[in-house]
Amino acid sequence: MLLPFYNIFVIINFKEEFRMSNYTEIIDQLIQLRKSQGLTQKDLAAAANLAQPAIARLESKSAVPQLDTFVKVAGALGYTIELVHQ
Repeated sequence: MLLPFYNIFVIINFKEEFRMSNYTEIIDQLIQLRKSQGLTQKDLAAAANLAQPAIARLESKSAVPQLDTFVKVAGALGYTIELVHQ
């Protein structure tokens, strides 16, 4: 069963709230975190147990990423993602 993205809030880094419809803001933050930690896409992919092309697709914002991808990438960067009921 797919969750309706418009009802999901994602909490990343200092409890900032983003609607999944604004997933590009989350991706921008993940890119910034990756770069600030000195990681390449390949490094992040290995740490998140993903293929490097998956990180490239995520960062290109060419499609809406699955929630598990966000969870893996955030975890590899040392952050957690929480779903908060409104």
